Amino acid sequence: MKTVLLLTIALIISVSCTKKNTYTITGTIADSTQTQILLQQRIDGKFVTIDSTNLTNGKFEFKGQVATTDIYYLSKGERDLLPFLLENSTYTVTADSSVLAKAQVKGGSVQELFNSYKTMYDQYN
Repeated sequence: MKTVLLLTIALIISVSCTKKNTYTITGTIADSTQTQILLQQRIDGKFVTIDSTNLTNGKFEFKGQVATTDIYYLSKGERDLLPFLLENSTYTVTADSSVLAKAQVKGGSVQELFNSYKTMYDQYN
C-alpha cells in the first residue's frame, strides 16, 4: 500500500513538472479591416495554411502543438506575412497598425533569442 502511494505521488510530480507541449498565440492588430488571420508554414516552397481564425475586435488566438521549433508565418494575405519561430510555448503578437509584417512577437525561448539578435543588429545598421 505504501509503495502504491509513493508511486502515485511520484507520477503526479513528474506529470506536473513536464515541459509544456502546446503553443498559444494571442494577438492584437489595431485598425484591421481583415476578418481572418492564417497560421502558415512554408513547405516545399509553398505557403501551407496550418490553421485559421477570425479576428474579433482586432484580437485573435491560435492553440496547437508542434513537433519541433520551425519558422511559421501569420498572414492576412499574400503580401502581409509575419515570420516567427514557433515552439510549444506562449506568444503575444502586437501590431500597432494594420500592417501585420510590422508586428512585435514576444514569447518562446528561440523567438526571444532572435528578438535580442534583431535588436543588436538594428543598433549597428
